[in-house]
Amino acid sequence: NIVIDNMYATKKVQDVNFKGMLTPTEALETLNYNYEHLDKVHVIGDVHASATVVRNFLKNIPMNEKIVFVGDYFDKGIEHEEMLTLLEELLEQRDVIFLRGNHDRMMEKWLFFDYDYTKHHHHETLTYIDNLEVREKAAFKKRLRKLSNSFRDMYAFESGGKIFMVTHGGIIPAMVDINKEKRCLEGFMLHNTWDMVCGIDDYRANIDERFNIDCPENLYQIHGHRNWHGLDMKNGHSYNLEQGIEYGRHLAVVSIQNGKPQIKK
Repeated sequence: NIVIDNMYATKKVQDVNFKGMLTPTEALETLNYNYEHLDKVHVIGDVHASATVVRNFLKNIPMNEKIVFVGDYFDKGIEHEEMLTLLEELLEQRDVIFLRGNHDRMMEKWLFFDYDYTKHHHHETLTYIDNLEVREKAAFKKRLRKLSNSFRDMYAFESGGKIFMVTHGGIIPAMVDINKEKRCLEGFMLHNTWDMVCGIDDYRANIDERFNIDCPENLYQIHGHRNWHGLDMKNGHSYNLEQGIEYGRHLAVVSIQNGKPQIKK
């Protein structure tokens, strides 16, 4: 209780918008996710330390167009330093959203809580960092910590009257309750962030097939992370952007303009 009281007192003094008490209506409103309208947006799939491919794609994207990454920026590939530098540049220069992937989640646990994720099959970026000189290692970790402050677990937007849900792991329509009048997803913030990052159900589950069951006409999802069944990018109302770029395949991108998705490779 002492810790909570101290946090309350500090927040009350430092934050001019701080409210010490919420009404029941205000409390319920905080559980909603307010989505924005976008005319043009590019959603980029798992990139796994493949900075050169991503940079080449972005050369043709106007500076004023929004970019969303579904996560998994490191491991598996070989351009660890280059990937970090590119993400830092994008954060400074572009209108960009960075979602958190399962590899990014593991890295954050390592950065902030000394979690040992070498027990996982892929930890190439961690190995790269461990081989750096002491000062270089400390600097790299500091940059990663700063970058991780920009990560989100999900992102939703409306375009051309359609709602697009973007997560790393993939979700199901039952999680989404659209309120068009308020332009929000009601009660969405009650969902577990693990489900956004690592996905609903087992890794081998066909989340694209499941999303299309009882899916509203105006709802779509875009995700990465898993593609056990070797699906193409477009699967009904679900777009799968895990297309094996780390194995020499193409960068998976969906560009949406006025509600019309276009696949780019």
